[in-house]
Amino acid sequence: MAMTSETKRNLETLGISHMNLEPGGFYQGVLPGGFTCSQTQINVPGPKVEFKDDFSREIKAFKEIPEPIQIPHYKAATEKDENSGLMKEVLRDFNAMDNWRIHEALMYALQTGVIRYVPDDEMLEKYPETFSARNPKLVWRAKSDKPEKSMRLLLDEAEQSDEFARNAAKTSAHVKAVQAAVLGGKIPPKPLT
Repeated sequence: MAMTSETKRNLETLGISHMNLEPGGFYQGVLPGGFTCSQTQINVPGPKVEFKDDFSREIKAFKEIPEPIQIPHYKAATEKDENSGLMKEVLRDFNAMDNWRIHEALMYALQTGVIRYVPDDEMLEKYPETFSARNPKLVWRAKSDKPEKSMRLLLDEAEQSDEFARNAAKTSAHVKAVQAAVLGGKIPPKPLT
């Protein structure tokens, strides 16, 4: 369940600051340039600014505030099944504190104020299109992990590969027949259709 602005204000009034990632929540960069997590490659864009002059880094004005991005609900991990001994994919909460802490950089960016959590009511008010297009079950996978293909897709790929091999053999035989006919002074066979 995502936190609302009112809940966040109530916690802050009690002196409790919410510094954990909200799985599936929306986040926005606070600093110009934004933040990119090197572990997950998740990019949280920051505001575009106008500088006072070309040499200083003093900000004259904010030009554009980017749309918040949604972070994943789950992370995919591969584990060995105890019963079968085979590797299987398991979905865990994105911010689960297991031995594969891919969310740490994002969490530290949140704690240090580099990114900020955008509550649902603020999303609904300021970014209704982005909020309505949110993904209800966003899963993060490492770039090295390839999503499993269905048996139908694998069969289609094998059939296409076989068809390519048949066509390549047929084309090769035709090329050889044309070469032999031209070298022998005969009429070459008709082109393949």
